[in-house]
Amino acid sequence: MGTEDKKGFLLEEMTWPEAEAAFRDVGIMVIPVGAVCKEHGPHLPLNTDFLLADHLRRHIARAYRVVVAPVVGWGYYPTFAAYPGSVSLHPETFMCLISDICTSFVRQGIRLVIILNTGISTTPPLSIAVRELSRQLGVPFALINLEELGREVIENLLTQPAGTHADELETSLLLAIDAGKVAWDRAVADFPQTRGLRKTRLHMPRAVGGPYGFTATGIFGDATAASEEKGKRAWAAILEDLKEIDEIARILEKPEGGKGR
Repeated sequence: MGTEDKKGFLLEEMTWPEAEAAFRDVGIMVIPVGAVCKEHGPHLPLNTDFLLADHLRRHIARAYRVVVAPVVGWGYYPTFAAYPGSVSLHPETFMCLISDICTSFVRQGIRLVIILNTGISTTPPLSIAVRELSRQLGVPFALINLEELGREVIENLLTQPAGTHADELETSLLLAIDAGKVAWDRAVADFPQTRGLRKTRLHMPRAVGGPYGFTATGIFGDATAASEEKGKRAWAAILEDLKEIDEIARILEKPEGGKGR
């Protein structure tokens, strides 16, 4: 393991004896989920969600005494499946993938699993999976959704009338961590042809605006309204809300029944 000043561990950088010791002494695993191949308009790379998830997991490894797994790059993304380069698993396949990963770690000594989800369509299958896994494996699970972090600050920060994808927010977030990944000259505003669009990230409407079934560009929102400064402010709000990890970790200290492990 490296000697840099950090509280937690990146699993892939450890040897198996180091992992064994961390599983025993720390007992908390964070598993980030972020698509490695999913369209994000003409201006953002297919691995945008992966990049956001990787940024988050590295912050978590520095800030919290947890073991952080590599990003799970494949998931359930049906809205984008028709765009070239995009991959979506069947929901059952995705749940089995998550189940197998989590089961391996729990059998090796992990006592609390936190799944960090950067998607929207992935939320329902992950919600089902964590509930069933907790019941089957007898350890607590938690699901943290990126769309719920820093929400009040972010909603007041955005100027687009509506958006959920490759939009003002996602473009700003990527500008703040790696502006070189953003093809700014290709950023546009694009909205699905549906009624009742709202300035929220809660629900993605069924779109009819493009040849691939979402929008012509794959954007839902106004990417031209993005800025690095907005991205920095959004990240600050997101990372502030990630302090919830400390509250979740107290489950290990005071599990149901009143006795620690």
